[in-house]
Amino acid sequence: MTTGNYWIDWGTTVNATPATAHFCPTTTIVDTRYTPLMNGRQFNVTTNTWVDVLETGAPATAVDLPQDFPFKLDGTRTGMRPLPYSRKVDITGDNRTDYTVTRNTGNTKTWFTAPNPTGTPASGVQFGNATDTNVPEDYDGDGRTDIAVWRAGALAYFYILQSSTNTVRIEQFGQTGDDPTIIGDYDGDGKTDPAVYRQGTSGGSSFFYYRASAAVNNNNITGIPFGIAGDKPYPGDFDGDRRYDASVIRNNGGNAQIFQQRTTQGFFVTNYGLFSDRFVTADYDGDSRNDLVVIRDNGGVLTWYVSTSVTNQFVALNYGTTATDTPAPGDYDGDSRTDFGVYRGGFFFTFGTLSAPRAIPFGQTGDTPAAAYLVH
Repeated sequence: MTTGNYWIDWGTTVNATPATAHFCPTTTIVDTRYTPLMNGRQFNVTTNTWVDVLETGAPATAVDLPQDFPFKLDGTRTGMRPLPYSRKVDITGDNRTDYTVTRNTGNTKTWFTAPNPTGTPASGVQFGNATDTNVPEDYDGDGRTDIAVWRAGALAYFYILQSSTNTVRIEQFGQTGDDPTIIGDYDGDGKTDPAVYRQGTSGGSSFFYYRASAAVNNNNITGIPFGIAGDKPYPGDFDGDRRYDASVIRNNGGNAQIFQQRTTQGFFVTNYGLFSDRFVTADYDGDSRNDLVVIRDNGGVLTWYVSTSVTNQFVALNYGTTATDTPAPGDYDGDSRTDFGVYRGGFFFTFGTLSAPRAIPFGQTGDTPAAAYLVH
């Protein structure tokens, strides 16, 4: 589990001995007496029913009210499952992808978010120019996605609205022509690093550049020579060591040939998909490694092809239409596996491993889903 606030449900057994019966606190939680909280539930395994957790503390004459028991995780614990790579565009920090879109009005970009699964849509946050590239990620390591954009120029800049402090962080990094959608955690410290991919010229090598946020390499810029002119970057952690790998797609007679320099497993090459496909940074099997995923236009229908890294299973699914839909993958049901998703003129359509297909009305025609940066 990552740092955050959580709510607990648990099972109890009815027993004649009060000490082993339903849990009821005998003292008042500070500042909660007389206050209905989140209506916590406990499961009675004898009657197979859910019942309220009641606060029955002093004074006894007070009304008994339902409550939950929040707790906060601070620090780290070794041996725990790493942060899932399915967790993208999680603005609220509850381990689910939120319904987030950007809207351009004149030269202004506004971000709108509807919390998932429930919640009141937040008022729009004006952040960035209309021509900026959306690059939302968790740059400060607080478990919530930060609103962020990259602005091209002779000196390009990342503008990051850090959720931990609600302050704007400005990083000069890159130049016009670079691709900033390769952002990720390249140094393995749990924070996204500013990064760009720069195409090679005159037969020279292409480069992955990133600025490390880890304390031992703070602010140091690292350049990884990998790929050649004409290649496309395909970012992700494909060997599961919590560090993004240098990865490119090369046109091989119309087919896609993937070259990777994995930080732990070393050099890797495979053929997968067509060069004209769109490649998705996603983890569909929940093993904390990015899978090989492409989206192909098949006669106006979007076909998703997934090759999982755990079992090497191959999945093909038609989901979305080319003319109207923008792919928006994410973990919408919170099971640590990426779900299929598209955005169509004011609706999110999602299909998850734990949930039936859903249509969520949000936004309007012309909006861009924030998760679109995951498709290359």
